[in-house]
Amino acid sequence: MSLMTPDLFRTMKRLWEKDPDNKGLLKRREDKAKFFANGL
Repeated sequence: MSLMTPDLFRTMKRLWEKDPDNKGLLKRREDKAKFFANGL
């Protein structure tokens, strides 16, 4: 399976999603995924 960059950012989020202190990090990763999906 070949993942595109936005998918990789979203996949990495699982590493941090159980820690409530990481809400900002999760939002930044999602924002970055959207940024790449829209073509930078």
